[in-house]
Amino acid sequence: MKLTDHGQFSIEHEIVPWIQACFLFARTFYMRVPLEIFKKLLEQKEGFHLTEEELCRISANIPSELRICEISDEYVTAPDIFEDPDFFREILYLQGDRDYYIPSYSEIMELWEEGCLIRKKPYQKMEEFLVEKISMEEKKAQSLLMDLWQMIVLENDLNGILQWFLEQVALNDKSRLQEVIDLYMSMYESTNMACFRGYAPIDLPAQAMKPEGIPITVPGSGRVLKVLNQTTPGIRKMNFELDLDGDPDELPIG
Repeated sequence: MKLTDHGQFSIEHEIVPWIQACFLFARTFYMRVPLEIFKKLLEQKEGFHLTEEELCRISANIPSELRICEISDEYVTAPDIFEDPDFFREILYLQGDRDYYIPSYSEIMELWEEGCLIRKKPYQKMEEFLVEKISMEEKKAQSLLMDLWQMIVLENDLNGILQWFLEQVALNDKSRLQEVIDLYMSMYESTNMACFRGYAPIDLPAQAMKPEGIPITVPGSGRVLKVLNQTTPGIRKMNFELDLDGDPDELPIG
């Protein structure tokens, strides 16, 4: 879609929701992104094209109380950075010099329409487990997974989030503990995260583009089992036993 002077009002009315949807993705996963990278999000919609000047003008015409991101100095920036600078300074630090994950059109629209990205198979498997294996109501399971997704995206705390999730699930059958943890780890590794600029851990490119000393969790890594070992005392307070024996592989990234 090319913006022209002809029919300008009607065209802008149609494209503003798409710009806002891309703003939401940038706000959720990037916090701050160069305008040239942001345009790649816009172009995930087939046939869509705006110049930087057109994008800036349309964005400026969106009422400030409705504008999801701001454009200035060749960057698209989430207002949250200014509202809670300490928290977002940590996220930006963790992002380092990583590449920006470029989502598909469907991912952008899923986030825009549903407020989360939980259509992935690991989330669907967890929902099936909650509903079919421990008889949780479907709506409650979906709500729990939405809350869990939001925590994973922003909090960067594998240990604490796992502990919280197990408390919400409240397993009565001890034999299912390992199963739910395995499902959780698969789900965690497939979740797009702000600290990775939108990448899921399982999809991180193998390149040295991370802050020095920042641990990366990858499927099957020793760090996963280390975190679970740290979590085990809390799990055992719930009268569960967790078998973490094995010979994990170290899978360095970078």
